[in-house]
This record gives sequence, structure tokens and C-alpha cells, in this order.
Amino acid sequence: MKKSTYTAVLLAMFVTVFCVSAVSVAVGAEAKLVVEPSEGMPGDKIVFKGSGFLPGERVRVILNDGDVPYAFGAVGTGGVTV
Repeated sequence: MKKSTYTAVLLAMFVTVFCVSAVSVAVGAEAKLVVEPSEGMPGDKIVFKGSGFLPGERVRVILNDGDVPYAFGAVGTGGVTV
């Protein structure tokens, strides 16, 4: 009986530590998006580098060229779908 109680307490402690750690990581991570270069000419390559996003999180990217904004993209698990 003591062994099963010990196992249950140990399991409860493990689950508690795991849950607190997961929440700390989610709250502490700040989503960041870097765009290089910050401006360019038609035909230039633009690179978006993101970090701190949750897996499967949806992100909206809006490019503005004067009066006409362009919006596209959805983040997948391995990159951006355009």
C-alpha cells in the first residue's frame, strides 16, 4: 500500500512540475518576426524569420505597397504557406 501511495505522489509531483514548466515556456516566449531587407525594389527577395510562435499558431502577414495592401500566408509546422 505504501509503494502505491509513494508512486501516486511522485506522479502528481511530476505532472505538476511539467504543467508549470509548459506554462512558463508559453508565457515567457515572445513572438518575433524579422523582415530582411526592410525595403526593396520589385523583384527583390524578402526573407521573413520568425521565432517564439506556438506550433500551429496562425499568423497574418500584410505587405503594403502604397495604397494597396497585400495580405497572405498561414504558418504551418514547417514554414509559411502562401
